[in-house]
Amino acid sequence: MLLLAEGMSTTMNTDIRVSVALPSDPKLRRLRRALGSAGVDALLCLWCWTGQHRPSGVLRGMSASEIEEAVGWGGNIPGEPGAMVQQFLAQGTEFLDETAEGFAVHDWEDHQSWASGAEERSAKASRAGNSSWTDEARERRSEGVKARREQKEAELADAPSTTENDTPSTPDIKPVEVVKAWNEMAAEKGLRKWDKLDDARRGRLRTRLKDKDWPWLEAITYLRDILDSKDITDARTSWVQGTTDRGNWKADLQWFTKPSTAQEILEGRHDPEGPKAQRPDARTRTEAQHSTGEAFVDSVREAVQGVGDE
Repeated sequence: MLLLAEGMSTTMNTDIRVSVALPSDPKLRRLRRALGSAGVDALLCLWCWTGQHRPSGVLRGMSASEIEEAVGWGGNIPGEPGAMVQQFLAQGTEFLDETAEGFAVHDWEDHQSWASGAEERSAKASRAGNSSWTDEARERRSEGVKARREQKEAELADAPSTTENDTPSTPDIKPVEVVKAWNEMAAEKGLRKWDKLDDARRGRLRTRLKDKDWPWLEAITYLRDILDSKDITDARTSWVQGTTDRGNWKADLQWFTKPSTAQEILEGRHDPEGPKAQRPDARTRTEAQHSTGEAFVDSVREAVQGVGDE
């Protein structure tokens, strides 16, 4: 039964967000031309079902037929089996993605930030409900916070001041740097480039770059190294290059800027040799890759010097 499927959440949202610009969205128009009004009904049902049962947006453990069954495709909503998921994955509509964890609703976290946080809010509420704070406990907690703050202030006061001779801090990365790095690698390895950096794409990159630990350049360099592999027919690699049965899809920055993609690349999810943790030469390979990628990294930095686009 669907209600017992892997990853089913017991945390339910009561609503989701839908933009007032949806009716004029080009992707929705293409979907309507392909599947008719039934396709639009199915899309809205998929979003509602995801918000209620899979608030993370990842339809983990679900096959294409199970997704169609969940939204009523072929039942309450008339349609040929398999047609809905196939069209949702198609280039130009892209309402579904295929990820290492299974199918996922396209850009769910970006458009449904409140709904995607339902499980985290539920966990916090549960912890708060199970806590029985007494006045004494609150006082001890307050004293602990105060002590840590005073300790931090003392450490800052003792720290040496920065002078003109100090090594300058690393400058903030601009979205155009990420695009330049990706496009240079994509042109070389046959992936999809971003030829235009519009406001939506710039905003998406800025969101990712707020995470100072986002390993974007390491991941691009490592992916470049993977695609130099002799065994490019391996499913983990050919999937990225669009040489499977996914039509015209190829990896692009839309895929790369998903929250988990960079880390998955560094963990070896798309490496023909398998996950790095399972390879005895993982550390040596990483160090070698870093060394051979220095010229690539330097070329990216040099190419974007003086670019005013933020």
